[in-house]
Amino acid sequence: MQEKNRKKLLKKVETEEELLFIAKMEEEIFGKEAWSLKQIKEEFKNSFSEIFVFENGKKLGYVIYRKLFDEGEILRIGIKKEYHGRGFGKKLLKELLEILKEKGIKAVFLEVRENNAPAIRLYEKNGFRVLGKRRGYYSGEDALIMEKILK
Repeated sequence: MQEKNRKKLLKKVETEEELLFIAKMEEEIFGKEAWSLKQIKEEFKNSFSEIFVFENGKKLGYVIYRKLFDEGEILRIGIKKEYHGRGFGKKLLKELLEILKEKGIKAVFLEVRENNAPAIRLYEKNGFRVLGKRRGYYSGEDALIMEKILK
């Protein structure tokens, strides 16, 4: 039952249309810091990476992660702005963590802008902890390095 439910929420990207959707969302959410369609396509071709679209009746978000051995790194994650604050980010993250666990991932890492309090709260509520800081990571702004151990 849980597997069927997850497949409805996170769908592995397979089409150009889905990549275009992600590129549009990147621009909407991250502005000048957005990944280009070219960057997204390069990650799509990377055998260590997977890209998912988050759907709940319609496309609401996406996530791009990379796997190396038993570690995963969340590279990009986003929910459409009009759906922020409605629990969709939590659902997306929870489903992703379950998938990573099933794939044998033991630790998940990410970077988050130091002043992005809503995202930091979301990650902390889902078991991530701060490991350190990357100075100037986001065009001069610092990033927190966060980790979650999957059990």
